[in-house]
Order: sequence, then structure tokens, then C-alpha cells
Amino acid sequence: MTSRNNPHKLRLNQSDLDFGRLTVAVFCFLALFHTMLMRLNFSMGLVCMTGTTAKEVEGAIKGEFDWDSDTIANLLAAFYYGNIITQMLGGYLGRVFGERYPLMVCMSIIAALELLLPSLARWSPWALFSARILMGLASGPIFPLIYSLITVWASPAEKATLLGIAFTGYSFSSIFNYPVSSLLCLTGIDNGWPLIFYVPGTTAVVWVIAFYFITSDSPEAHPRISMEEKTYLKHNSCKKSCIGL
Repeated sequence: MTSRNNPHKLRLNQSDLDFGRLTVAVFCFLALFHTMLMRLNFSMGLVCMTGTTAKEVEGAIKGEFDWDSDTIANLLAAFYYGNIITQMLGGYLGRVFGERYPLMVCMSIIAALELLLPSLARWSPWALFSARILMGLASGPIFPLIYSLITVWASPAEKATLLGIAFTGYSFSSIFNYPVSSLLCLTGIDNGWPLIFYVPGTTAVVWVIAFYFITSDSPEAHPRISMEEKTYLKHNSCKKSCIGL
């Protein structure tokens, strides 16, 4: 069908993004930011929890825990044991349940466990190990769910832009994690290190609540986007027209 017969195709090459698509892209950015942050911050947390190895260095941190190197290695690896198992589930969950609710469930599990890490660490290193495996399991589907969610809200001309916005969250979390986690450790509040987990866990809970109230399963179901955007996405969504993109 030509653009003369289908006027909605006339907007395929426009560069501006309307409210709905941009909002989804920003939420996806924040989801990936938190997912990666709660993966990476554990390595910084362990330094604060166990202390620096060179005790004679000025400003060296005295750790709360005296774990051996094997325990520390297992704790660092635990997240990845879980993560590698569930990555292929994301696409299946998106097809069966839609992308939005599985994404919220995964983020809720990660956020809840992140908030529990300090208590679990003080109980047993193996309780902490188990929690990190569960966090890895819950985080596995997030990457494919984000990709699938973008296809619902993007036209072929906009897909690369929206994915670029979303996946920048991975890189930004790496930049954010190391200086901020170091500063939280040095606050000394409750020995400092619990804040490394409490802060992102709390903001991830805020993300879940905001995502639930602000987004919708599809453009057609969204109560706040314009009728023009709904009509545009109805005809041009990648869910319908992107093949091999």
C-alpha cells in the first residue's frame, strides 16, 4: 500500500518522538541501569564488607566480615550462575504474558533481594550466596523483555534510537557505580556498606511503582498518549512491520 492510500506511513521518517515512545525508552533505560548497577555494586560492596587487603595503606577500610578467598569468589560468581540460565526465558515470557508484567516482576524480585542483602550477609554468607543466585535468575529475562517491549512501541525508523536510549543504561551504570558506591561506603552509616545495596534497591522499588502507573501494555491501552500517536503506532509498530530488524 502506498503512502497516498495510507497517510499514517507519511510519518515513518520523522525524527521527533512522542510522549509514549520516549517515556517507554526512558523507563527501559532506568530498568537496565538498575539491573546492571545491582549486578556491579556487589563487587564494590564486598571491598567495603571485607576490608582492603593492604591494611598498612592510609585510609584502609576495616571490614565487618572475615571471609576467605574461596567464599568471596563464590559470592562474586553467584549472580552469573543464575543469570545464564534464564536469559532465554525473556522472549517466551513476553509472548505468553506480555512484556510489561514479567518485567515488573523481575525488577521487583531483584529490588527486594537487593534490600535484603545486608541482613542476609550478617546471617550467613551462604544465605547471601543464595540471594545472589536468585537475583541472577530474575535478571536474566530483562534484556530480551526490554528488546521486545521496544518493538511494541517503535516504528522501523525509530527502533535504533529507542534501543540506543534504553541500552545506554548499561554503560551509565558502570560510570555511576564505582564513585557512588565508594562514597556510600565511606559514610560510615551502619558501617557504610549496607547503603550500597539500600540505595539502588529503594530506587528500583520506585521504578516498579512508577512503571506500573505510567506505562501500559500497548499503545492502544495507554490512557495518556495522543490519538495521533496511537494511530501512528497501530499502523507502524515494529511488532507489525519490523522483520529482521
